[in-house]
Amino acid sequence: MRRVGESTRRLYHTLSKIRRTLRYRGLSRKWFSGNPRYNVIMVTIECLRYDHLKCMRFLSSVNSIGALFPRAYAASSWTAPSVSSILTGLYPSQHGARLYLKERNLENIPVVKLLSSIRVKAGIPSIPELLASLSDYYTYFSSGGILFTEVSVSELFNNIDVDEEYDVGSQIAKTIKLIEHTHKHLKKKFIIHIHIGDTHDPLRIKQEDYLDDDFKDVVSLSSLRYINPLRDDYRVFRNRRLKLYCEILSRIDRELRELYRYLVESNLDSETVMMITSDHGEELWDHYELEREFFYDPRGVYGLGHGHNMFEEIIRVPTAIIGPDIHRGVFSYPISLIDLYVTLLDILGVKYSGEIIEGFNTFNSDNLLERHILVEDSIYGYDKMAIVFNKYKYIVSPYDNVYWEFNLHKDPREKNPNMVDIGYIMKELN
Repeated sequence: MRRVGESTRRLYHTLSKIRRTLRYRGLSRKWFSGNPRYNVIMVTIECLRYDHLKCMRFLSSVNSIGALFPRAYAASSWTAPSVSSILTGLYPSQHGARLYLKERNLENIPVVKLLSSIRVKAGIPSIPELLASLSDYYTYFSSGGILFTEVSVSELFNNIDVDEEYDVGSQIAKTIKLIEHTHKHLKKKFIIHIHIGDTHDPLRIKQEDYLDDDFKDVVSLSSLRYINPLRDDYRVFRNRRLKLYCEILSRIDRELRELYRYLVESNLDSETVMMITSDHGEELWDHYELEREFFYDPRGVYGLGHGHNMFEEIIRVPTAIIGPDIHRGVFSYPISLIDLYVTLLDILGVKYSGEIIEGFNTFNSDNLLERHILVEDSIYGYDKMAIVFNKYKYIVSPYDNVYWEFNLHKDPREKNPNMVDIGYIMKELN
């Protein structure tokens, strides 16, 4: 690979120009109208790798009752901006819940400064706020103690329930009770967002998960972060971690199946739209050598976790939509999670001006095949961006002097980057 010789400062300014093309248009609730038709359940599963859908029997076969999008991209590589994008239909640089630093290290950012910077800008009509303003919706957010999610969406829902002791079982059980109360007694429609943290580091282990003494050393990534993947025992550690991860995904999948079964048995499946996705994926040394050679990380950690880079295992997440009036099948074209906003509005029958919406309906393949998907903001090292256009993908990190192009059809695991000029990327964007 050859390196580009331009000044990183000039190239960083070029990257800023890309962001400025995403002008926030000043959304206002007055541009939306109609009486939303259905209840809404939104589920985000922490750290869901796209290549582990096989661990989730219900989700992987959801195309028999709804739509499955195996090639959906999160709007960011970490939680706060990504979930905020799902709820607002905007990229992080538009809704504002992101970091504004040249060099990032989440572990060293003062909590007060961090929490003040990851809030959605006032006045942006998020899905829960919008539905509550158009009709009598009960809005509820549940999280298993993921602080960044709680802070970034705390003002978007009327009811927030965050407990670090929550696992997916307790969250689903409480959600079912809440639905019964809201539907039968309050006589209200509801929008419920369940943020599941069982697969976040450290993994949340239950008795039914496969675990013996050999697996205790892979529950937390902090115990693995300084393992050299070139060591002989690396593959053993990785396989143990992925097996345990898969078992937890299976437990989450069983709980989601029970939630859907409850909707069917309560005759609420014809009145409820259910969206299942993730905030981001998780890397387990997939790109250790490339990251160590070409990217700066102040922790000295490479190839592990999320928030540090833009490879597929970090930003690509499977997504499903179940409910009335949903096209069934597997849709393999790329979508962005910001598209869920406008897709949900269309399903609910909410009217809006098309000029003010950033995303596209996920079932409109003509528009989706011709657009560029943006993924932005990181929490370790320098700020990074990914741009996805059909089979091509670009990873841009100006201060690392990285401008990479991948052909995902020929190189789906992104092992052979092609170094390109930033002008070439700008030409592609235009």
